[in-house]
Amino acid sequence: MAAAIPADELHLQPDAQSLREASIWLAERCRLRSVPQELIDRLDLCLNEVLANLIDHAGPGAQDIPVELVLDPGDPSGGNPLSLQVRDGGEPFDPTAAPSPTAPTVLADMGIGGLGLVMVRRFCDEMRYRRVNDLNELTLCLAWPQETPGR
Repeated sequence: MAAAIPADELHLQPDAQSLREASIWLAERCRLRSVPQELIDRLDLCLNEVLANLIDHAGPGAQDIPVELVLDPGDPSGGNPLSLQVRDGGEPFDPTAAPSPTAPTVLADMGIGGLGLVMVRRFCDEMRYRRVNDLNELTLCLAWPQETPGR
């Protein structure tokens, strides 16, 4: 039985400059774990949307508390998903309980923004939220692709 690979962590300031740093870190750590590019791309889109929302909507004082990212590669052979945990000091917000926006019936009614959470829900296989020690903790999970027998 192979030894479990430990999770990787990154701490960064919740600002626009950190978006690129987070994406680079995520891609590098995933490649070291042989994560398929399709999963890296999906997780990176979700991470960027979550971080952008933190920067714009986390509330006063959130910029003073570093965001913590924890990447857990899971176990592709054991069915444990790849997961990314995002911890932040923003106002309490449970994206798993937030209502989905109503789709406009005509293009003229379509506003800018408001669809990021829809995208995150679409690209993740599972999202979990909890509030721990005055921090939001959002976990984004993506299932590893199943191996096709005979390949």
